[in-house]
Amino acid sequence: MVDMVMDVLRAFSKARNYVVGRKIIDVALELVTPENIHEVVVMLEKEVVKTKTGEHLKKKYRKMLVEAIHSVTQTKSLHFV
Repeated sequence: MVDMVMDVLRAFSKARNYVVGRKIIDVALELVTPENIHEVVVMLEKEVVKTKTGEHLKKKYRKMLVEAIHSVTQTKSLHFV
């Protein structure tokens, strides 16, 4: 399962369309488990760093990534504590 979610997240880094990126993130978040939550958050944080420039599309991606990190750390960690 860890490999699968990481493969899905690699697809996100290649997505050039916001809607496709959103769907990839949604699928990846469904695959998060307590065993892979750390790796998922690290990969999402790396993607956030790539969006540091001020382009409008990158701002949308950045917001989506930050929301995904927040979502996964809040919901997944509470379910498995």
